[in-house]
Amino acid sequence: MSVKVSSKGDGHPTQPVRKAAVNLPARLRFLYVTGQRRIGAWLFDALTREIPTKLAREEVVGAAAGLARLQEDDFDLVLISHEPPDLDALQWTQAARGAGTELPVIILGNQSEQELASLCFEQGADGYLCAHTATARTVFWIVSRAVERSQLIRENRRLAQAEEQRRIRDQEEATRLLQEQEQILRQSPSIHCTLKGQGENISPADSMGQRPGCPETFSTDALARWSDRQPTIPFLPPTLANHYRELLRTYVIMGSGTLRRELAELVDILAATGISARSTVELHLSVVRDLIRGLGSRSCRHVLNRSNLLILELLMRLADSYRERFWEREHPATQLFLPGFEPRLGKAA
Repeated sequence: MSVKVSSKGDGHPTQPVRKAAVNLPARLRFLYVTGQRRIGAWLFDALTREIPTKLAREEVVGAAAGLARLQEDDFDLVLISHEPPDLDALQWTQAARGAGTELPVIILGNQSEQELASLCFEQGADGYLCAHTATARTVFWIVSRAVERSQLIRENRRLAQAEEQRRIRDQEEATRLLQEQEQILRQSPSIHCTLKGQGENISPADSMGQRPGCPETFSTDALARWSDRQPTIPFLPPTLANHYRELLRTYVIMGSGTLRRELAELVDILAATGISARSTVELHLSVVRDLIRGLGSRSCRHVLNRSNLLILELLMRLADSYRERFWEREHPATQLFLPGFEPRLGKAA
């Protein structure tokens, strides 16, 4: 990498300013607040030669005029001379920050940076330049970094607001989907039934579906018995809701790959209880509603998507369990005869 040696003979290497490394706007409008002495005014002419953008400068005299001008128009940068007691840049910066100004502020003064830089930062300024030691190149980088920092702060604030709005939309969408699912339940009849005319409770687990590989047709008597049943509402113990709540929380984090045994056990419990698909969905929605309410900053959409996968898988397993029980009821096991002991049919006359 080649460097240039200063023509002054001081031996310090110099390199061309990397203007492309700074993302500056095409037009930079700044406010110059100064006093009677106009400290550091010569730096602006040098800055115009160094900075690769169009500069628009507006100059005002006095602290009050500077604060008033900030309220009237938009600027990209503020440079202020520190000329106490007539113009105290530290107090002016504190007042500007208190009024809500977020523009980058750079202070120009006669004191060295060791004396005044830390005080400037404490009052909210973005940089300090000594008018006696600063160079045009130093001014360029101080101004560029201050403008870039201001742009990053505004961008971060915009992204934070967009993220907050997205989170609110996700919560509203999750609530709306839950309300639509609850409306579906209200509009659909209950399917948990008892056998009409008998005191025996027959759950859907005893009368729905068949095992894989079995014929798709059912007997007419079985379908007739199913259509004549009266709806009832099953009792759901609190322990079942608590168990499902813990299962849902684990499912949201880990998925179904590691919960197959737990899901199978839950399906056996639900099938043995005779719970209907409607009651299962009611249990699911009540648990999901409580879970989303306590999310805080976490994604409601992610939880809702995972919970939808859980209820889908649970209903599929529950339907298969009911189908198997229905097949076993319609095709009970029969005792076969040993060879040679089969009953003989009477001879035809």
